[in-house]
Amino acid sequence: MADNVHVCVHDFVAFGRHGVLPSERELGQRFEVDVDAELSECRGTESDAVEDTLDYARITSAIADVIEGPPRALLERLASEIADRVLVDFRVRRVTVWIRKPSVPVPHVVSSTSVTLVRDRT
Repeated sequence: MADNVHVCVHDFVAFGRHGVLPSERELGQRFEVDVDAELSECRGTESDAVEDTLDYARITSAIADVIEGPPRALLERLASEIADRVLVDFRVRRVTVWIRKPSVPVPHVVSSTSVTLVRDRT
């Protein structure tokens, strides 16, 4: 029997200085991130050993490094950098990254804006 395992992190929150406007980079703001990593193999379903799966701590460290790192203009770029870091693990077949920006300087009322990036290992 082949398992289809997804290792996910939901509602990760970090402070970053990303955005197109200079004020966004100066003041900074909260960013919310979800990651879904689909594994091509996961021996952890039988071994019960963390080294046989994708460790949540590794995913959260990757997210924090990117969000708390150098400023980027676009959410698309942040999502791409997070996806690249998750795909370093050879077991990850596909990764989906959602980034939400709750405090958006737009002239209309919105609760957040977001970007979703899906990247396959190819």
